[in-house]
Amino acid sequence: MAMSQKQIDELLKDKKNIQATEEQPQIPGKEQKPQKKSSIKPYNFLAPQRYQKEQIKMLDNVFDNFARFVGSQLTSMLRISCSAKIVGITETKFRDYNAQVGDSSLIGIIEFESPENWLDRKLELMLIERPISFAILDYLLGGDGSCYNIEREYTEIEMDILENVIRQFAPPKNNIWNNYAPDMKRNLQMIETNLRMIQSIPADETIVVLDLELEIKGLHGMLQLVFPSPTMDAFLNIFSSKVSSVKKTAEDDELVARKRNILESIKDTPLTVTGVLGTTEIHVQELLELQPGDIFLLNDANREQSVRIKVEDEVWFKGKIGVHKKNYAVKVTETLNHK
Repeated sequence: MAMSQKQIDELLKDKKNIQATEEQPQIPGKEQKPQKKSSIKPYNFLAPQRYQKEQIKMLDNVFDNFARFVGSQLTSMLRISCSAKIVGITETKFRDYNAQVGDSSLIGIIEFESPENWLDRKLELMLIERPISFAILDYLLGGDGSCYNIEREYTEIEMDILENVIRQFAPPKNNIWNNYAPDMKRNLQMIETNLRMIQSIPADETIVVLDLELEIKGLHGMLQLVFPSPTMDAFLNIFSSKVSSVKKTAEDDELVARKRNILESIKDTPLTVTGVLGTTEIHVQELLELQPGDIFLLNDANREQSVRIKVEDEVWFKGKIGVHKKNYAVKVTETLNHK
């Protein structure tokens, strides 16, 4: 079927639009459409990562429960639908993180207390973005959450309210740690509004930042947990010991089950049981000359008439000779150590 001139023109126009989309020239003064970012991150060999991907993933698994806990606490406090989810875990230097965050967040300084001393006096930082913190304040003070885009310092009353909010997010006892460190406690030491005022973490120290995205009735913001390397190392010690304990328990259970299966499969196997009263040695010539009525002495002193009971070729028990229902019998008196 022949195409009309109008159809040909539309095809050529579509082709030009496709080419323009594939390579867009940079036109001064005209806003360019953002291109999709690559998910591949370059690796800096001059500053290698301290923690492996598997170790970071372990932290993700543990704090996934913490994200749900934060979402439920917000929902309970504000009486509106709230949620929290982990969106990323990164490793960086504290100086770089400090320069990135600046003074735009509310910071809670949390200290761990643990009787095992693995986490004792280790630090954790909890950062809440300023818009989220003002939205929480607005809801708690009876507002509708619209007053969040505020650029000013917190008042003393607001700081007291937000300190209580952070305490709700970091209670001394939390169920998410029951499987790893049931006796561990988290104590909020103080809150700050400027990350540069925190001198307890060296500038060149490696930190791990866990990003939680909070959603409060359509408003999205970040809550970040910052773990300095001493805290992170203590976490990994707790996690690895727990995993090793679980693995050892599983291996023990598997060994018991294997033994049970082996015994079940051989329990009907016939065995020869022999009661040995005593032994001696004779020469071949003496053996050939033995006649009924001859007597030879046993080497083993056996005045108590004890008998060694052998199962196949191994001695397992000691016993005594006796009579049971007019038949000679052996009564087991002692169980010997055997492999």
